[in-house]
Amino acid sequence: KLYVNGIIASVNEAQGSGQLQLQGYGNSAYINCSGSGSLFFRMGSGYTTRMTLTTGGNLGIGTTSPASKLHVEDNGNASNAILFKNSSNGSGAYAGLKLRSDQTPTADSGLYLNSSGNTNYAGANQLMMYQYGTNPLGFVTNNSLRMVVTGAGRVGIKTSSVPDSQFMVGNATGTGNYRFGYNGSNDIYLDA
Repeated sequence: KLYVNGIIASVNEAQGSGQLQLQGYGNSAYINCSGSGSLFFRMGSGYTTRMTLTTGGNLGIGTTSPASKLHVEDNGNASNAILFKNSSNGSGAYAGLKLRSDQTPTADSGLYLNSSGNTNYAGANQLMMYQYGTNPLGFVTNNSLRMVVTGAGRVGIKTSSVPDSQFMVGNATGTGNYRFGYNGSNDIYLDA
């Protein structure tokens, strides 16, 4: 057994002054990189880099130069996926990818996959895109809004304004809209 009261440090002075340090402090433990470069996690006899943490806080898996807070990369002819799994089949169980912006109150939008026992929202085993509150869900291609689902459940294609109908298609010429919906009087209508 090895017990050190202090910091354990490793440095290769022939390569530079950066140190890898292991430190216990209070009830916490730290891995410190004292140099100005990244922290590389390497494995195998060839010391292949599997994960990189930059000084800017970007974490790369499969890349030594991560371009965002989490950058996962693979160049093999196979699936490159991130797996989020919840093994429970409970009535409130789901696997999800939550997204949060600066909105108030704090709420999470995202993608959710219900378990076989979760019948909430879309039902068991359903994949859902969830938008918090009355905010719209937009579909964008080529920097243009192509379709929107409003917080009231109305759908607009090529338009973000869907007043009273349930479904509206913007005219390609930009001169008008086509509406299809229910007017509250047991009538279904289509107009332009």
